[in-house]
Amino acid sequence: MRVLFVLWAYRTHYYHLAPLCWALRAAGHEVRVATQPSLRDVVTAAGGVFVAAGADLDRDELRRRRTEKPFLDELPATPSRDLADDDWRGGWRAKTLDALNGFAIRADDMVDDVIAFGRAWRPDLVVHEATSYAGPLAAAVLGVPSVRVPLGLDSPGLLDEYTPALLASVAGRLGLPSVDTHGTVTVDNTPVSMRLPSSDRRLAARFVPYNGGPEIVSPWLLEPAGGRRVCVTWGTAAVTRGANLLAGDVAEALSAVDAEIVMLMTEQDIRRIEPAPPGVRLVTSLPLHLLLPSCDAIVNQGGSGSVLTAIDRGVPQLVVPQLPDEVLCGRAYAGTGAGEVLTDLRADLLRESVTRLLAEPAYRDAAAKLREEAHGQLSPAALVGELERLVS
Repeated sequence: MRVLFVLWAYRTHYYHLAPLCWALRAAGHEVRVATQPSLRDVVTAAGGVFVAAGADLDRDELRRRRTEKPFLDELPATPSRDLADDDWRGGWRAKTLDALNGFAIRADDMVDDVIAFGRAWRPDLVVHEATSYAGPLAAAVLGVPSVRVPLGLDSPGLLDEYTPALLASVAGRLGLPSVDTHGTVTVDNTPVSMRLPSSDRRLAARFVPYNGGPEIVSPWLLEPAGGRRVCVTWGTAAVTRGANLLAGDVAEALSAVDAEIVMLMTEQDIRRIEPAPPGVRLVTSLPLHLLLPSCDAIVNQGGSGSVLTAIDRGVPQLVVPQLPDEVLCGRAYAGTGAGEVLTDLRADLLRESVTRLLAEPAYRDAAAKLREEAHGQLSPAALVGELERLVS
């Protein structure tokens, strides 16, 4: 079987998909990864076979195209079923419109190269990251099944209500009357108990953490923690999308908690807050999935990689969201009872939430239950058989 992965160039997209690529390769299938040129080294470093699709588009170019020729001019005053009215009025409407137009711009830029490669290579199946719409467009032109993979919590309402109009002009250019971005099936790595309602056909899949290479165990992780340990990470999404990091405020607020605070940051962010307050360890270049087994709680921004990795390790979470998709994820996670979500980043509230996570066994019990649920979903190796059946 030949499988073509399609995603726009964001490295955590590929980190999320890489274990499935490995599983397909290990089962003897051929795999190619079509994405924008800037992701070449990320793909090849993980053993993938890279195919260039489209050009690299920086923020200025995306902003120019959104302004000059948007694929959607506006969104309805009433939000999709996934979102609350207050959120929509509070700025999510404009942010969602910008994001959707960005997805369509990338799809329009990439899809011709994906189709050209597909016609030459003849894949049996297309697997695409959920917002990489060049995937389902190319699959429709090539006449092959498509598999949709959302990164973390899925928002089916956005898909149902906005994407048909968003992609109408691209589909028309390709000779398609429309495009079904739901695909043949959705591979969902989120535990079922966290999901938003959807009528899509879904395969419940286990999330396998991968943070890019090289992955090296730091010697201090092999030593006993000597007490409770709390990880703090903002992930990559909040930094690259311009969210307010507030790392120094978090470090100062948590230094009074009775635990070692390990802040997993970039070198640039560490320089902003050095010297570290007492009881705070500043760490860089350490994969989150290697750190979390030694931790009793984690504070994160609600990015899919951080939340799913902590679920996989059974660690209670305090989600401090900075962006709309993170707010949705934080609310869904808190609804499982395995942690809390905090939208008002005040030092006293932050300390109180972390203290509760450490003190109350109910959070640990719920996190362990959520981990068991996640581990009961299909592994990448088990998913291979399901994908084979789609093309048999």
